[in-house]
Amino acid sequence: MNSRVYPQFDVLKLLISFLVIGIHCAPFIEISAEVNMVFVQCIARIAVPLFFVISGFLFFKKIERDQGITGKRNIQYLKTYLSRIFRIYCIWSVLYLPMYTIQSLSQGDFSIYKFFYDFFYHGISYHLWFLPAILIGICISYILYFTKKYITLAVVIILYLIGSLLNCYSEFMAEIPLLSSFQEWYLPLFETGRNGLFFAPVYLSIGGLCSNDKNVESKKKLFAYFLISFVGFVLEIYFLLKNGWMHDLSSMYVMLIPLTYCVFSLTLQCNWTLKKDTSWMRGVSLLIYVGHIYIVYICFHVLGLSNIMTYIVSCTVSFMIALCIEKLSKKWRWLSILY
Repeated sequence: MNSRVYPQFDVLKLLISFLVIGIHCAPFIEISAEVNMVFVQCIARIAVPLFFVISGFLFFKKIERDQGITGKRNIQYLKTYLSRIFRIYCIWSVLYLPMYTIQSLSQGDFSIYKFFYDFFYHGISYHLWFLPAILIGICISYILYFTKKYITLAVVIILYLIGSLLNCYSEFMAEIPLLSSFQEWYLPLFETGRNGLFFAPVYLSIGGLCSNDKNVESKKKLFAYFLISFVGFVLEIYFLLKNGWMHDLSSMYVMLIPLTYCVFSLTLQCNWTLKKDTSWMRGVSLLIYVGHIYIVYICFHVLGLSNIMTYIVSCTVSFMIALCIEKLSKKWRWLSILY
């Protein structure tokens, strides 16, 4: 199994963890709705796809393709990986249970059924959907990883396009009889296509395919592809805005796929040789991601801070707490269960 270290991914994950906080703070909304839209929808929306691609890349780097889908070491690593993600998800679900209970009771919709529905699908806190999505998505990607490349891409892209229709283009979907019937059945039950079935597999599989790809594109080509995909991405967002189809939960943009691939591939080609160890950033970036909602909630609902101040305070405090937990876990090993 490949044990190569990729410090550039440690740095990238730390940076994009702050973009995730931005999505939940709308930091520039009080300054300009347009500026906030550009930051949240054109810049920050790439953060979660990049988390998935990096996770897929690092996971499949340790999978031995020649052993096959039932290879003993492959299966063992898959079980270990799923066990770790599920453990982290359960722990943070318990930690967010007080907030979940208070919010559910205040809205008058608390029930055992809703709790289990949210736990297995949405996440006890809305941002935790990322973890069950990995659990489902990595299983799908693992199965597809041992098929031919074009089959893998065809399946995950079709799944993503279905999710994109549900997430970004639901109004368009409602105009097509067959698709509208599926939408009318699906959305009342599952509410969104942003999950482990439709969203996660394409990005996890991109990471997996890149981990096994020997044909590396030149940086010039990748940068050209990046510019083209970014322009296409901006045009897609403009199209959604012009048609009135943009909303807060819009995230499954079609052009995010090539854009994310280009950013990831360019980062992969940054062969950094850093004197300082960056491994601490892995735990810190995950801790920032899973823990920041409490800070955001306190800033908004207890301290009454503005959006921009909430963003600054949330980034700063989340980073400091995450860093403390990561450092203290070297002394008190039980803290490492948080990440």
